[in-house]
Amino acid sequence: MTDHARKMGGQVSYRSLKGGGQKAYELNVTLFSMLAENFAGDRTYGLERFVMSQAIAMSLEGVPAIYVQSIFATENDQAGYEETGIPRRLNRKIWQLEEAEERLSEEGIAKRAFGQLRALMSIRMGQPAFHPNATQYTLNLGPELLGVWRQSHLNDQSIFCVFNLTDQVQDLDLSKINLIMTEGWTDLLSQQVIEDFNGILALAPYQIVWISNIDGRNRIDSRLLQRYRDAMPV
Repeated sequence: MTDHARKMGGQVSYRSLKGGGQKAYELNVTLFSMLAENFAGDRTYGLERFVMSQAIAMSLEGVPAIYVQSIFATENDQAGYEETGIPRRLNRKIWQLEEAEERLSEEGIAKRAFGQLRALMSIRMGQPAFHPNATQYTLNLGPELLGVWRQSHLNDQSIFCVFNLTDQVQDLDLSKINLIMTEGWTDLLSQQVIEDFNGILALAPYQIVWISNIDGRNRIDSRLLQRYRDAMPV
C-alpha cells in the first residue's frame, strides 16, 4: 500500500521505533487518487472503485464518514504540497465556494462521482436495516466478493450488501445469501427483481448490490419510526 500511495503521487509519513528503524503510520494521498488505478496499473475502473469504497462504508454497522475531499472526488493537491512542504496538504485541499460549485456542476468525473454518491445516500437514508446499530453479519462469499447482511431492529427488513472487488465479472451464488423464499427481493440500486433465489447473479466489475425484501422509502411511517415517536415526550 505504501508503494502504491507513492506511485499515485502521495507521500508516506513514518514514526521512529524505540529499537531503531521506522514504521509507516499515515498515507498522505486522497482516496480518489489512491484508487485511480489498481495494483496492476490499470485505470479502467477508477471511478467505479472509488464509488464502491464509499458504498462499503455506507453499508457497514455504525455511522459512515464521507469526507469533503471524497464528495469532490479530489485528486492530490500537489501545488499545496509543493508550496508548504507539508505532506498532509496533499489530501487536504482548501476549496473556495465558487471553485467547488464549478467542479460539481461542470461535466466531468467529479460530477459523475457526486451524482452516484448522492444517489447511494438518498437510498440508504430510507432503510431501517442501515440504522447505525442494526444487526450485521459477514457473508462468506470468497475473496472476490465482499458481503454483509444487515437486519433492522424489528427484523422486518434485511439488506444483503455485496461488492465485486475485482475488475472481472464475478458470479454471485444467490443460494449462499439466505434469501427467504416467501418474500420478494429487489436490488435497491438497479431495481432488478430477484426471481430465482437459487440462481446466479453476474456482477460487473466493482458492481454494488443492495438486495432487500422491502424498500423503506416506500413506507410513509415505518413501525420503528412510530415506536420512536410514541416513546418521545410531547
